Amino acid sequence: ISAARLLGLPLPPGPLDPRVCVTRRAPAPTNNPLEGDVHVVDYDEADVLDVAGVPVLAGARLILDCCDALQPDSALAVADAALARRLVTPIGLKEALRRRRTRSRAADRIAELVVDRADPLAANWFESSSRWWLLEAGLPRPRLQVPFRDKRGRTATVDMLIGRVVGEADGAGKYDEPGALFAEKLREDWLRDVHRVEVVRWVPAEMRSRSGRADVVARFTRAAARVS
Repeated sequence: ISAARLLGLPLPPGPLDPRVCVTRRAPAPTNNPLEGDVHVVDYDEADVLDVAGVPVLAGARLILDCCDALQPDSALAVADAALARRLVTPIGLKEALRRRRTRSRAADRIAELVVDRADPLAANWFESSSRWWLLEAGLPRPRLQVPFRDKRGRTATVDMLIGRVVGEADGAGKYDEPGALFAEKLREDWLRDVHRVEVVRWVPAEMRSRSGRADVVARFTRAAARVS
């Protein structure tokens, strides 16, 4: 988590453990409060990246560590951003997963899903988190940042597309600018009228509960039926 912070990778909103997380090779003490949250494990020098004079574990190792330290949807956000920033390649990530020492069947399964679902086109933590929960609910894998154009040269890029249903993760602050809500209404009408797609929107509060996520999935199902 400390490495993700230093690298500017997306972490979940709200408070996280304020302690610095330190990884050291054995032998090393794990109970020194002055050193923060110490994890004694081995690592490859190739995993180390210098950030403003601070050595951090980056790349594939960072992602797999986050699979253990964060909720799966947030670990996916880290993986998405790391791929986008080219801190790791898809091949390198899969190879690191193959070499990963088994900790538990459940933990390994989470790491496998994060690696399989990672996509560098995700724009932010909320989009990544939403995609995790939509996939967990059984929806097909979406295409991300899909552009739409018309003959007049008008363009719009949507967060995700499943079949002919557009998914828009409306994060906090999206409509803060004057006129943003009206402009978004016109954009949505254009998508429906010109491109014959349905649009499903959701906000962070809906993704924070099982019932809210179920409502979003139900809206996707109804929208898909309307354009089938």
